[in-house]
Amino acid sequence: MKDQDPEKWPSDDSEFLMRILKEILAALHEWRHMAMPLFFDSADVKRMLKISDRTLCRLRREKHIPCTKIGRKYYYPSKFFLEAFF
Repeated sequence: MKDQDPEKWPSDDSEFLMRILKEILAALHEWRHMAMPLFFDSADVKRMLKISDRTLCRLRREKHIPCTKIGRKYYYPSKFFLEAFF
């Protein structure tokens, strides 16, 4: 909230709630349009899915998650996760 001073809050609760909801929606709208990386690395995927190294390796080996190997490191397209979970 931008106005933290309670004296500036409207007397009508419905006006106050509407203002809060509009601020939340604006923040969510900004969040959705933030720059998303094209690829995630293994650490990002493990953190997002809350899985171990071994589980990620198994998912990769069984072709459940698309990936690209560059050098010794695997990268996973962010588009796959956005479509699958959002």
